[in-house]
Amino acid sequence: MNRPSSRLTTLVGGTANPTSATPHPRPSGNESGLSWKPSAKPWVKLRYDINNDFKAGQIVQIYDVCEIPASPTDHGTQPKLWTRSDSDTLYRFRKRYRKRMYSTESSPETTQAVIRHTNLVPVKGSSAYEGEEYTVGDTSRVLFLTQPTTVRVAWLDNKPVLQVPKDTGVTIQSLTSITGGRGGVLPTQNPVRKYYIVNYYIRTETWHYMPCTRGLMHTAFEAISSEKQREIAHIKTLAPPMVVSAEKLTSAQRASRNAIELIEEVY
Repeated sequence: MNRPSSRLTTLVGGTANPTSATPHPRPSGNESGLSWKPSAKPWVKLRYDINNDFKAGQIVQIYDVCEIPASPTDHGTQPKLWTRSDSDTLYRFRKRYRKRMYSTESSPETTQAVIRHTNLVPVKGSSAYEGEEYTVGDTSRVLFLTQPTTVRVAWLDNKPVLQVPKDTGVTIQSLTSITGGRGGVLPTQNPVRKYYIVNYYIRTETWHYMPCTRGLMHTAFEAISSEKQREIAHIKTLAPPMVVSAEKLTSAQRASRNAIELIEEVY
């Protein structure tokens, strides 16, 4: 079975621009008169372009319905009650993104788990160059661990302990000491006697849905095969939290405590 491809997308605002006003969806009710059942959250194909975000051929998900607004020229010929049939219903739809957030987690401030100067090198895979000074607080400079370690992420559910492999890229947050933490740092001209708190970069994933601000008639959508429906429905796997090597992020992402990227799921 083919997996969906992904497309990295930069979004501003998060919703498509409407070309006509659409009323807010109403609570779900009887769906017997509807071609597409919103309670089933079906995936369908768009028949034509809607705007720059929703193009013909894209697979989208129907998630709700709303009533077609009454025409301002209506003189009593249109029914006043919403019959919840295709003739007086607009379908709301959306597309799905994989939302990746990159957040920082600090290494321990005290104890033997602090990062020693000799545990960091400027080139991945190289041996420690003991005479080099490392700038504190510079997230543009990536250094690499010479030893594997672990980090507990207190802000995640169950506070998991994540593996930090050897050669993982980090940035230096501040100086520290084994026994006194930040407040116990003693002046020294010898880099080998320095200890650091470093930034680890933790990647987490969640689903993010981008709804179109327009509702469309049932004829705007085309059915996809039941095999494709099952394929999409079963793609619910999100990557577990993990430590990402700092050089894989941009300088702006490293400088932000919560950098986000949206990756559109393309089926």
